[in-house]
Amino acid sequence: MSLEADWFLRAHPEITTIEALLPDCNGVMRGKWLPRHKLGKIFDGELKLPKTALSLDIWGRDVEELVFASGDADGICRPVEGSLLPTPWTPGGQHGQVMLSMFDTDGTPYLGDPRHVLKQVLTRYQESGWRPVVAAELEFSLVRWDESIPQHTCPAPVGGAPVGGNTYGLDVLNHHHAMMEDLRIACEVQDLPFDGVVKESAPSQYEINMQHVDNPVLAAKQIIMMKRLIKGVAAKHDLIASFMAKPFENEAGNGMHVH
Repeated sequence: MSLEADWFLRAHPEITTIEALLPDCNGVMRGKWLPRHKLGKIFDGELKLPKTALSLDIWGRDVEELVFASGDADGICRPVEGSLLPTPWTPGGQHGQVMLSMFDTDGTPYLGDPRHVLKQVLTRYQESGWRPVVAAELEFSLVRWDESIPQHTCPAPVGGAPVGGNTYGLDVLNHHHAMMEDLRIACEVQDLPFDGVVKESAPSQYEINMQHVDNPVLAAKQIIMMKRLIKGVAAKHDLIASFMAKPFENEAGNGMHVH
């Protein structure tokens, strides 16, 4: 077993399950849950998943042409550096997570993995003497479900709908103080570059700011982890963090800004 895996298990005896995460071409997390004693096998390169797991459509359906073309062959999944971490929003903190990247059986990067594609793009920048520095702002809505439609969670007049979004309103942030504090703590645990949260222009809409980094591959990993973290912390507080472009038809939509 690798030293990193061994240290992690010794430091976190409460963790029973490891969530092995493989971001697909749509930014959706694929993968599997494994018992803690299997963590060493991940670091030893013994975890395999179908290559087509990276090219599923947004609903998780196979693209049949790719399945037949590849014979649904497996790729080798290796851990991404710095991604073995606790997930403090899970019940009892019993889950950990590790992000994966896929390789062919001969050890070369599998170019159906968007992480490897981004690495190639970054190499071209570096060869031209450029160093991209990026930061992201993630917009999302905090909602609850009423049967099949989302409902606002921000303060509203008695018996009515919210009036405006109360942009930059501190009272609205305080309305979700417990969740926002858990979010901040979770970012510290997962070493994510949390740079603040603001109330955005639409009702129930918020924005998380992330710090600049000079490695777009690292930034992409942090963005994916941040979205997962926000959703997990919100669920812990019986809320749904929606990154949908338009969760409410007549309100401003959600986006992600890259600076």
